[in-house]
Amino acid sequence: MENTYSDEEADDVGALLPNLKEVAIAKEKDPMMFVSGFDADEDGIEPSKNTDDPGERLLQASEDGDMDLLHQLLGTDPGLVSYRDSDNYTALHRACYEDNLDIARALLYRGAKVDVRSNDGWTPLHSACHWNAHKCARMLLENGADINAQTDGGQTPLHLACSKGGARETVIILLTEPGIQINVLNKANETAYQVARRSGPLDDLFEIHRPSFSRI
Repeated sequence: MENTYSDEEADDVGALLPNLKEVAIAKEKDPMMFVSGFDADEDGIEPSKNTDDPGERLLQASEDGDMDLLHQLLGTDPGLVSYRDSDNYTALHRACYEDNLDIARALLYRGAKVDVRSNDGWTPLHSACHWNAHKCARMLLENGADINAQTDGGQTPLHLACSKGGARETVIILLTEPGIQINVLNKANETAYQVARRSGPLDDLFEIHRPSFSRI
């Protein structure tokens, strides 16, 4: 069932998300930036190494928003939709952390699994929420993504969105979604509200669920 949101919630902030090279450079300088919601992710999302490999090309096309190349590759080999990198991230993960909405929709239409998991237990929704890719986050939820899925470190999409002070749009989407469980504990015994309090100015949004959430 499709959800509706206010114009304010649905505004496209137009913020450019880091591209893969920027992610790789930042990962090299500070590996701890790329933990899976405080999981120890040793490799992060790696750049495509073999540009001649169709699977690697699909990953890059999904990240870059290259719809023509995506259709070309999947038209030749539909099974590539399930291709994974060395950390088990898929093209859908790549599209979602860049908020490439049309690409993500095309991948789902061609059979991508909405709750596919990486080595650290990240689903595409985790990727979208961590990077405030709110358009893809909303679309994934409309297509049945598990809003309360936990990574290997116990992080829900809400935990990850709350860890980024600028992810207000995504947090609003999550908190107004039916079925959200806001008091889930991660492996550090923190709720998403506790993460929000120490990470940035998002804890006020939890008033949406008052008095059902725990402030402790």
